[in-house]
Amino acid sequence: MMRRFRAWRQRLAQALVTLRPLILVVGGLDAIYQAAIRRDGFLTQLYGLQWPLRSVWPALDSLLWLALSLVVAARVATALTVAPSAPWLAAASQLAMAINLRGETVVLATSGPLRVFMAIVLATGWAAFSRLPVARAHAWSLGAGGVFGAFGLAQGLSQLRFWWQLAVPNAWWAWLSGGLTWLGGAIISQPTADPNAATNLAYALSHQNLSGVPRPVTFSTVFLPLAAMGGGGALLALVVVLLLKRRRVAWGLLLPTVVNLPTTALLAVPAMLNPWLLAPMLGVPLMIQAWYAIALWGHLMPPAVFPVPATTPPLLGAWLATNGDWRTLGVALVALGLAVAGYWPFVTRALKEARDNEMA
Repeated sequence: MMRRFRAWRQRLAQALVTLRPLILVVGGLDAIYQAAIRRDGFLTQLYGLQWPLRSVWPALDSLLWLALSLVVAARVATALTVAPSAPWLAAASQLAMAINLRGETVVLATSGPLRVFMAIVLATGWAAFSRLPVARAHAWSLGAGGVFGAFGLAQGLSQLRFWWQLAVPNAWWAWLSGGLTWLGGAIISQPTADPNAATNLAYALSHQNLSGVPRPVTFSTVFLPLAAMGGGGALLALVVVLLLKRRRVAWGLLLPTVVNLPTTALLAVPAMLNPWLLAPMLGVPLMIQAWYAIALWGHLMPPAVFPVPATTPPLLGAWLATNGDWRTLGVALVALGLAVAGYWPFVTRALKEARDNEMA
């Protein structure tokens, strides 16, 4: 069983590696959009950038990720099975899941990078299905039913999500997503809501300094300033280690991770499929948060209470969030050093295992 799982993981990882150039291009373009074109992007806010046809850019970004997800679905299915129908059915199911009915209008859902992860799940499912005897005999007819089923599932999930969001208070969402991120688990998307942020910000705006902030250790003061560097999992530290080890892929990952977008690194390394990288992805954010908590309790820096755009580079973001307190940069540099040290032995072992597999 473990041997079969290991073989599946290696084939899936190799499929993503063959798509690495495309993943890096889409990730880089998405980073430019998120940081310099979106209204809440870091560079947009900093320089007041204005772009023509601003309403068109979100759709273009979403179409880029959708196109990548279709290619990923087909490539992964091809890597996992020899059945000729699997790649086409995986891509068709992925497209069906992206179509959403809103009233009488048919539109493409705009969930961006999450589409790629859904494509991997769908492709794996079709690959497993294609090995069943009934699938070999009736691949295309059953596949057509599966594609329509994926479309119906997408519509049902969209309605379920709508009613669920109406029923569950926003504060519960904040605590749930925040709790997962405290453990370093939100590696696909990064929640930014914190029930205590408004209280701390109100105090900071009405006082001369930040020393008396009522809640100095919270999700927004400990996790967001630097534990989320490169997105959940502190993946910027992984990219720094790859740069120090002279891996060319690191240069393509630098732009997305500098603006805290983790998807490109998860797919292009691919970090999400390497068991050696799982431990630092979970442990390094906890280590950074512990260091930040010590720094706050020891008055080495003030709490980070001022909101900054999510795409603000980590060191700069921590500095701006404390109203430009220079002590924060020192604490942030130590945190980055700890993160790099935490990733180093695991990346070394992962690269050695990769070399051994190539030689085998």
